[in-house]
Amino acid sequence: MITLTKFTVIVPAVYQRPEVVSTMDRWICHALGSHVKDLKIAVGPSGNEEEYSYSLPQPVFNAISIQVLDLDNCKLKLHPGGDIKLPSLKKLSLTTVFADDIVVSKLLAGCPLIEDLNFIWCFGFKTLQILDHHANLLKLRTKRLEHLEQIKLEAHNLRSLELHGPSWPSRLEVVSLKNLTSLIISKAPITDKWLNEQLNKFAHLENLDLFSCPMLTSIKIWSSHIHTLHISSCKELARIEIDTPNLSIFSYSGDIISFSSNDLILSESFLIPKEIRQILSPPLCKVKELKLSISNQDESFTTAELVDAMLWISPHLQSLRIYSSLKSFFKFSYKQPTNEGESGCYKSLPVSCWNHCMEEVNIKQISYAVIPTWHYYTEDVQMKPISNHEERSYILKQDIWEKIESGLLDWAPECLI
Repeated sequence: MITLTKFTVIVPAVYQRPEVVSTMDRWICHALGSHVKDLKIAVGPSGNEEEYSYSLPQPVFNAISIQVLDLDNCKLKLHPGGDIKLPSLKKLSLTTVFADDIVVSKLLAGCPLIEDLNFIWCFGFKTLQILDHHANLLKLRTKRLEHLEQIKLEAHNLRSLELHGPSWPSRLEVVSLKNLTSLIISKAPITDKWLNEQLNKFAHLENLDLFSCPMLTSIKIWSSHIHTLHISSCKELARIEIDTPNLSIFSYSGDIISFSSNDLILSESFLIPKEIRQILSPPLCKVKELKLSISNQDESFTTAELVDAMLWISPHLQSLRIYSSLKSFFKFSYKQPTNEGESGCYKSLPVSCWNHCMEEVNIKQISYAVIPTWHYYTEDVQMKPISNHEERSYILKQDIWEKIESGLLDWAPECLI
C-alpha cells in the first residue's frame, strides 16, 4: 500500500452538491487508509452559514497517523457517543470552522502531543480551555472567534501566544503561562490594569507586540528579558514607561506621546532638547534597529533633526527607518572602540558624541509624488493622477554629519503640472 506524506483537498462550495461531498469523503478515507501524515481540507468559501460547510468524515477524528491537520470551511460534528483520538497530531489549524463546546473539548483532550494550535474565525463554541495536561503545547493563536465567551489558559510550557480580535471573550483567565516568551495582542479591549497584571506573570517574556488596543492609555513595561517591543495604532495611548535593559528592537507607530525610561520623563516629542540631553540618559542604548513613522504631515522636521534625535535615543543604532512624506533608510557603521584621540566617547558608550564615532553611512531615500497627466479623448479632456517615485542613494564616509546637516537629504521629486 502507498504511504502518503501529505494530502490536500481544495474544492469550491459543496452545499447542495451531494455528489461532490461523497467524492470528497472517498478521497479523504483513502488518504487515511494510506496513513497520511499531513491532511489539508479547504472548502468554500461558505461565509458563516453552518449548513453550507463541509462536514468532516468521522474517520478523521480517530486517524492515528495524522500529525498535521488543516481545516478550512468545515463543520466538526460527532455521532452520538463519538470520541476523538488523534494520538500523533502535533499541529492543528482551524479556519472558518463550526464546532460546539463538546467537540472542541474532546478535540483538545484527544490530542496529547499537540504543539501548535490555531483557531481562526471559528464559530459555535463558547469556551476554550487550554489546560496543563497539554504538556507539549508551545504555540496558541486565536483570531476572531465570534461566539467565544470564555478563554482559560493554564499551559505551563506554552511559549507563544497570539490573541487577535475584534471578537473578544467576556472572560479571559490566564492561570499560568510561566514559560511564555512571545505575546502578541491585537484589536483587543484590554485595559492598562489587565496588561500590567499579566506582564508581571510572564517572567521570561522576550517579545511583546501590541496592535490596535483602543483601551490602553498608560502602560508600564518592566522586564529584564524583553528584547523586542512593538506598539502600534493604540489610539488612546498617551504614555509609555519602560525599564527593559536588554531591549534590542523597538518600534512605535502612533501619535506623539509621553515616553519615559527608568522613571525619567523625556518629552512629548521625539526631538529631545539639547539641554534635556545633558541631564538624562538615552533610553534605548541597546536597540540596534529603529523605525520612526510620522503620520502628522503638518509637523515639519529636517532629516538632520530626525537622525540626530533617533541617534540620541538609540546611540548604537545599526539601522534606522524614517517614514514620512520622504522614506529614508540608514545603515550605520562605527569605528572600533579606542582610548586614543580627542574624543573620550569610547571609554564607555558612544552616547553624547556619536557623530565622532561614525565611520560610514549608507542611505537610501524614496519620495513619492502624484503627477497629474492629461488624457485626450474624442469628446472631452480628462486629467488622471499617476503615482510616481524617485530614489536616491548615498554612501557617506567623510564629513558625515556636516553633509547630513547641510540639507542634502531634504528633497522631493519635481511634479509635472
